[in-house]
Amino acid sequence: MRWWCCATNELSGGTHDGTPAPRRRGGPSAVRRPRSRPAAAGDSVPFVAGVVLAAGGSRRLPGTTPKQLLDFGGEPLVRRVTRAALAAPLAQVIVVLGHEATRVAAAVAGLDVETVVNRDWGSGQSTSVRAGLSRVAEAARAAIFLPCDQPFLDAAVIAGAVAAWRASGAPIVVPAWGERPGAPVLFERSLFPRLLRLEGDAGGRLLAARHPELVHRWQLPDERPLLDVDTPADLERLRRLAEA
Repeated sequence: MRWWCCATNELSGGTHDGTPAPRRRGGPSAVRRPRSRPAAAGDSVPFVAGVVLAAGGSRRLPGTTPKQLLDFGGEPLVRRVTRAALAAPLAQVIVVLGHEATRVAAAVAGLDVETVVNRDWGSGQSTSVRAGLSRVAEAARAAIFLPCDQPFLDAAVIAGAVAAWRASGAPIVVPAWGERPGAPVLFERSLFPRLLRLEGDAGGRLLAARHPELVHRWQLPDERPLLDVDTPADLERLRRLAEA
């Protein structure tokens, strides 16, 4: 993937490097913000936030159903990935909405997540990265960005990425199948200011590509978690794979 409602407010405040955040017309708006889920007493797992990227416009899919709402295994893709995030060792889960925000928000209704609307979603994935980071708790030591179009992305993969980060000490963890890198990508807090400076359709993987010295590639035992849906043919192929 190259994002019901209580009061809606324009986000304000500062970035994670201490500089004031600019206020933009059409920028992200908070939709729902429950408390983040603290770790259990005595739990040594560091606070990691999950950001589900669900704002895109699904340009390569025909029809009126956005990619986020395509059915896979009896539920919308966005709900499937969000449930995986909630089952993983993440202290906070944020869903970034944009295109068809009301419909996509309804698809994750009832789940213990925060939602934020990126009204500038058409300007590229970098705007969704910023919208998600604007809601990451100050206690978070890292954030993992989860595309909503990878139906085989499950809690075990997310937990494995967090474990790889803890074991390697690398600022960035990228899952890979052989030589093929993929998502979700985890970034520690020290890199949040760089993520906030991304522009256009550049997501976090661009930052990882520019700084290979900061990256730990975590090898997956199976290719399926990296497979995504961009076209109707992709969707049918992955549905058949799930049934096999």
